[in-house]
Amino acid sequence: MLESKVPRESIYLATKLSTTNLDEGAAYDTLQAELDGFWPAAYADLCYLHFPSDDSLPSWRALERLHDEGRCRQLGLSNFGQAQIEELVRQARVKPAALQIQFSVYEPCSPAFLRWLRGQGIAVVAAASLNPNATCNLNPMQDPHVVAIASKHGRTTAQVLLRWLLQQNVAVLPRSSSTEHIRQNSQLDFTLSDGEVAVLGALSTLLQSRPGFLRPDGASDLFGVAS
Repeated sequence: MLESKVPRESIYLATKLSTTNLDEGAAYDTLQAELDGFWPAAYADLCYLHFPSDDSLPSWRALERLHDEGRCRQLGLSNFGQAQIEELVRQARVKPAALQIQFSVYEPCSPAFLRWLRGQGIAVVAAASLNPNATCNLNPMQDPHVVAIASKHGRTTAQVLLRWLLQQNVAVLPRSSSTEHIRQNSQLDFTLSDGEVAVLGALSTLLQSRPGFLRPDGASDLFGVAS
């Protein structure tokens, strides 16, 4: 980042405390060392607690200290469920501003959970949105429904999948080392129809015949395949 010469205020920097079950002091030192690794006296715009643990509060207290010191502008959670968030928030001084979760057409988030998060003022950040489904290893970018919609709009399948998330007011974090893919991922200035959004939102139900696949809660049975 220093070599890029891009002004710090033009960069949105997020980082994570990935180690679980640390006491407050160890968690504080771990994340502070990571921030110092970016550059001296660096701050992050968003600091996540990466995973829940048996007792997430000590790590959250460390994040709150860094927030008080101005080194973590906002705090967030990653891979937490509703009950885990509720338990943490009951004891937290600083409320989480964001939740990062795996969220894709093959692994959609429960609509009820999305509504609850929005009611709490917690932004949703989608990760692994272009990845194959973890259970059945099918790639959503090769799904024929996604391919057809992409062809209609003259877009890539990745752009369609990311646009679907944006139209649900979900932030997206597509990972890429390709300059061309990064450019394409930023060109989402088109709109999916309500019907296209519905089709994409129901794709996960078509995977339920795959061994080990569990139908996501709240997924629309648009195709009439629910058992």
